[in-house]
Amino acid sequence: MASVSSGHDGGNGSAEIKYYLKFAINIPYSDVKRMLETDTRLLYSLKDCSRAGRVNWKLKLYQHQGTDQSYLALYLKFEPQVCTDGVSCTTEFSVRLTGPDNRSVERQSSSPRQFSKADDSWGWSQFAATDELGSFVSAPDGSEVLRLSGVIKIYESSKLLYPRRRHNFTRAQNGADFRIQVGQVTFHVHRTVLVLNSDYFAALFSRQDSEVARSGLMTLLDEKVQDVHLMLQFMYPGYSRVLEESTLLSLSSLASKFQLHSLTWSCLQFVDTQLSSESVEPEKAMKYYFICIRWLRCPDLAEQCVRSVSGQPWARVKAAPHFRQLDEPERAAFLEAFLDFKEDRRRAPSAAAPAEAGGENGDFDGASAETESDGKTGQVKMNGVHADHSEDEVFRDSADERS
Repeated sequence: MASVSSGHDGGNGSAEIKYYLKFAINIPYSDVKRMLETDTRLLYSLKDCSRAGRVNWKLKLYQHQGTDQSYLALYLKFEPQVCTDGVSCTTEFSVRLTGPDNRSVERQSSSPRQFSKADDSWGWSQFAATDELGSFVSAPDGSEVLRLSGVIKIYESSKLLYPRRRHNFTRAQNGADFRIQVGQVTFHVHRTVLVLNSDYFAALFSRQDSEVARSGLMTLLDEKVQDVHLMLQFMYPGYSRVLEESTLLSLSSLASKFQLHSLTWSCLQFVDTQLSSESVEPEKAMKYYFICIRWLRCPDLAEQCVRSVSGQPWARVKAAPHFRQLDEPERAAFLEAFLDFKEDRRRAPSAAAPAEAGGENGDFDGASAETESDGKTGQVKMNGVHADHSEDEVFRDSADERS
């Protein structure tokens, strides 16, 4: 579905640090057609992310005033992973939208745009709001995709990004100023690390009346020792490899409970990679759907889970253990989407499944600026985009991008 890679340039001691985030997204034509047929304004907004932040994007349908003609408009915004109140960053976009016949539209943002946490609606950049973009929506069937690719140039990143990570959790407990008790095990941790990673702990330590903050001890009754240990390994420097199929459910739950956005995004990456890289069994797809709806709160990725099982018999889908764990509204939402995709398949039996529609570009790769692998999933590789890359290099359809 999407891929993200990143790089950075310190500028040989220059005061201004730039950060480059390269991204690529496949938009299934079936979704674009559905938007045109139903006159939906917002197609969907999928959040691509790396350790630097995420790319929010949306595709809207507009009508020319006084006419029946429509056109599409593409919007992009970068949201940094760490942005405290009163801090903003400046971004510039270069983007390219390519159709199935290799026709393309290229655009750059007319001027740098700012993102501020105080107003997260600020910073959207509009591209290709012309009939030229709308001409791409004439694919013969739903098996084709639009490919959105580009680079974001981020300024003032030193205020926003995590510091370089050098040590892992097991070697970083000296000077600990907080304890987390799980059963008979006590974890000695650092408040600054908890605050940096978790909105939950940031709010907890900021409260003047917090007994937990004053005592320096938190007792967790419902969590397992191993799960909390893995969560702390993720939060601490060292890029510990903690996220895999067997730990996804528990870590997604902890990410939601303690508002660990970096871990949430890594879980989203993991699920998206699994959906894009293989034929997913209904039982596994239902687990991903449960995680996306209940813990990660990502309806776009949950929809991809429904797509992946829409060709399966309903009896097998509803027999999956995690389907039975859904509450009534969640089951109703799943069934409605399942029937919609079933109907799409009936009308266009040759249309590819969503994982296939993602094509060979279906991976969703996030990378740290300073390492080859982020070490969380063990599946992420880095492709740095350096300062001396020209626009032609940015937009060249290389063999690497299509592999």
